[in-house]
Amino acid sequence: MASGTFYLHYRDKGELFREIVCEAVEQMRQRLRRAGDGARDAADSVRRCTAALVVFAEENRDLIRILFAHGRGAGDPDSDALDTLAAQNEAELRERAVAGGSPSDIDPAIAAQAIVGMLARVVTWWVEDPARATRDDVIRTLCRIQLEGTQLTAD
Repeated sequence: MASGTFYLHYRDKGELFREIVCEAVEQMRQRLRRAGDGARDAADSVRRCTAALVVFAEENRDLIRILFAHGRGAGDPDSDALDTLAAQNEAELRERAVAGGSPSDIDPAIAAQAIVGMLARVVTWWVEDPARATRDDVIRTLCRIQLEGTQLTAD
């Protein structure tokens, strides 16, 4: 393809990159949605969705690096991906709060940012070198932190 042909479809590389990111985020969201369908309760949903995310990351290492690579600035496509995922997570946390399934003293917006930030960082770190931990260890640890915290005390 001639370089001029590229510009018939995209204004610039950034537009192509944003399209790739949007498509990847949608693929990931669909995978997570399917994983959560049929969950018995919130804990089962966390386990299923975390496993789905880790497997998605394992199957799409390069895509994960693009989506969540460290070092991009605010407003870049990776921030859009994180914002999209955090908004979805926040909506789910708000639904749980209304149903009485989450602590009332936890702000869903803050919790969503923390959870998505943790998940994005861990899967990016792991796909860079899967020898750092087994898939099962990554899933188990992420689930435990989401469901039980780190059990640090405020002494």
